[in-house]
Amino acid sequence: MVALLVAGSINLAQAQCTFGAPGCTSSIANNASRNFNALTWAGGSCPTGSSYTGNLLLTMGANSSLTVSASYTITGDFNITTSGAAPTITIPLGVTFHVTGNLGDCTNNNTSYVVEGTLIVDGFLSGKNNNGFSGSGSITAGGLNFGNNTTCTSCAINWNVTTCSASPVSFCTLPIKLLFFHAERKSAGVQLRWATESEENFDYFTVERSADGRNFHSVADVAGHGNSTQRYDYAFFDEHPLNGKSYYRLKETDFDGLLVYHKIVAVDYSGGRSIDIYPVPVSNGVLNVRVNFSSSQESRIIINDVAGLVLQSFVSADREIAVPVGLKPGIYMLTFTNGDFRTTRRFIVN
Repeated sequence: MVALLVAGSINLAQAQCTFGAPGCTSSIANNASRNFNALTWAGGSCPTGSSYTGNLLLTMGANSSLTVSASYTITGDFNITTSGAAPTITIPLGVTFHVTGNLGDCTNNNTSYVVEGTLIVDGFLSGKNNNGFSGSGSITAGGLNFGNNTTCTSCAINWNVTTCSASPVSFCTLPIKLLFFHAERKSAGVQLRWATESEENFDYFTVERSADGRNFHSVADVAGHGNSTQRYDYAFFDEHPLNGKSYYRLKETDFDGLLVYHKIVAVDYSGGRSIDIYPVPVSNGVLNVRVNFSSSQESRIIINDVAGLVLQSFVSADREIAVPVGLKPGIYMLTFTNGDFRTTRRFIVN
């Protein structure tokens, strides 16, 4: 469980808990699940299509859930009150939910936000105590206003927040200020570049890569500069990118071990099929095999000695394969086969 870490300063503007009179109202019963786009509203000229102009009020019962199943824009406030504990609001991958006013309510406890897509709140995103966030999408807000014990559990959300009011204050701190993060396709791989405007108590970046934008794996660590008020530029060249569309993101780790995830960038790469094996030499009994292409067929891995004697054999459908290597120190060969693709790599065991 990681405390939310977002840029900003303490700002207790009165407007953060102010919602306009609703033009339409709706409710979700205890333990019920509803899609936003299929809610039944009471009032005049209520939400239809992909947008609505006016203020909305939704009351959520205990253990109820709301899913925004298609992109939607509300030009106004969206006041969400609760009549019981533990409601959940979900924005799936590929969906953008945009509220030009304020969203939430300053009296709500135990509300969970699952953000895999994009949430944009031009005003304040608000709650009371014990609110929770999870997901790997992005949240852009003019401000956050939450009480005690609001957390981000297994959270990879990209936060872009202007001002923040929260308890404790560490809810609102950020080790670095990131200026940009870019990925560019090159003939021999993918070039990643980023820069920081400032760094505070900052240890290192982890560059992570994904084939689907959801499940990420580390490909490199890049050291930070500790404490700085000047710009620093960083770069990493991925020599073994995935074929087709892939995704990269930055994870930052400060000296206290706190983690923050930054925006996800996508890149299309067209190159030959290949594998990457690491670490070499093998010292911990595990050899990782990373495949840069997708296949409906299983991959076969054979390990033999320099004389050609087969010592181990494995079958896997994964693109990241951890191969247990129970071998004495020496030089070995790994043969990887998937359909009509076959390659052999040499490795050393210490």
